[in-house]
Amino acid sequence: MKQADSVLIIHAPTAIVSSAEIAAALAPVAQEATRNVIGCWLGGDSVAKARSLFAQSGIPTYDTPEDAVHAFMQIVQYRRNQDLLMEVPPSVPEEFVPGAGRARQVIRDARASGRVLLSQSEVSGVLQAYGIPFAETRIAANVDEAVKVAQLLGFPVAIKVLSPDISHKSDVGGVALDLATSESVRTAAQTMYARCSSCGLLQRFKGSPCKPWCDGRMRTSSLSGRARIPCSVQSFCSGRAGPRSKSCRIERSDYRH
Repeated sequence: MKQADSVLIIHAPTAIVSSAEIAAALAPVAQEATRNVIGCWLGGDSVAKARSLFAQSGIPTYDTPEDAVHAFMQIVQYRRNQDLLMEVPPSVPEEFVPGAGRARQVIRDARASGRVLLSQSEVSGVLQAYGIPFAETRIAANVDEAVKVAQLLGFPVAIKVLSPDISHKSDVGGVALDLATSESVRTAAQTMYARCSSCGLLQRFKGSPCKPWCDGRMRTSSLSGRARIPCSVQSFCSGRAGPRSKSCRIERSDYRH
């Protein structure tokens, strides 16, 4: 048994020894085995007593060798799944120390300035504090600089408008995605600024975040935050970012935990 992971006992009835006697002799041995023992008693009703003896001893029994092998493979798959679960890394790396203090300070500064939304650079600071990777982002001050930044980052890129007065950029045309050339960046930036300016939203314009654009199958754009629901408890919200997303405001004392 030391060289086997499992034993399949296959028996076909004969006139020499009864199946029940064989089952009675094998059952105690199978119960003491340190490996999986599976029985297969061929012969229909003629081996019914043998099957019953194995079943009473807690030994799995099947009518055909194919069913027995299938059952054994289920055991193998179960063991593989258990091994895979043990290989899952811990939720927090043992050598990683999050910069919780830095992240809290970012939020304290935002609160102190009377804001309830974080800026692009502040969000980057919070992500860095916890070692969360994100697409490199550079802020362009104007159209020409947006073109230069896009060339440095490499095409395609995505650009947005940055202003404390604009939280949902997509709603005002403040987002341009998958720009593959310098001319497309220039045109998109000019159109974006003109549209936002006509809406009176560029009084506190802070520039244009520019970042590499990844293929849609590989990218994830997300929105996360904490919110306090009136007459309820604090809640954490996280999901896909985009035109349909809702901003999560920083409520008092949310950053203390």
